[in-house]
Amino acid sequence: MPDIPIREGVEVATANEPFRHAVIDNFFTVEYYQELSAYFKQVLALGVSEQADPHKFSVMGGFDVYDYFPDPLAVNPLKAIRSTAWIDYWAKIFDLPLTYEELTSMHHHNPESASNPIHNDNIRGWFADESTTGEVNSWYFQTNYVQGQCQGCHESQRAVVNIFFLNNDEEKLVGGETGLYDKSMELAVAVEPKNNRLLSYEVHEYSYHGFRQNHGAPRNSII
Repeated sequence: MPDIPIREGVEVATANEPFRHAVIDNFFTVEYYQELSAYFKQVLALGVSEQADPHKFSVMGGFDVYDYFPDPLAVNPLKAIRSTAWIDYWAKIFDLPLTYEELTSMHHHNPESASNPIHNDNIRGWFADESTTGEVNSWYFQTNYVQGQCQGCHESQRAVVNIFFLNNDEEKLVGGETGLYDKSMELAVAVEPKNNRLLSYEVHEYSYHGFRQNHGAPRNSII
């Protein structure tokens, strides 16, 4: 796929249970993985904040995790996965009419982080009517993403989520999976956070999932 640094020969097969998703190992090229890894380490080296701080990983309300929102206009390797080609790729995989709107964040779970409440991601996020980030309208504090309450903005249904795992000590890390749950909230699949693994899923009323507590080492991802 042009403009997307996916490893040659990668094939994406979706599973339907407990909801439509795909788990792909060794997804990106070695070179691109190394770029993402270095960038993640660079940001994490700035430390974490217990209060909102757009310049470093900050505690996320309601969840035991630190998140960071990369500036879409800054020079960093995330541009490749904030592109029309990237969105078109997943639109084809899931056969969905995706819009050119996206939100990218990086997550860091300290060891012994509590499991997330099970949730479905089935929300409508708020984006600025006029993109300030080019052909892809990337969210970056232009609006209150969840509540809106703004002029010159609109709602957009979240449709596909990608979770990419990186910089995890696979020998020391125990747990930290992303659990996928059925309609009865019973665990159906536990996706281990292996480096260069990507979990992708379609969002709807029953796309129940959640982070499961990690032990022994941090758990890191890009979403």
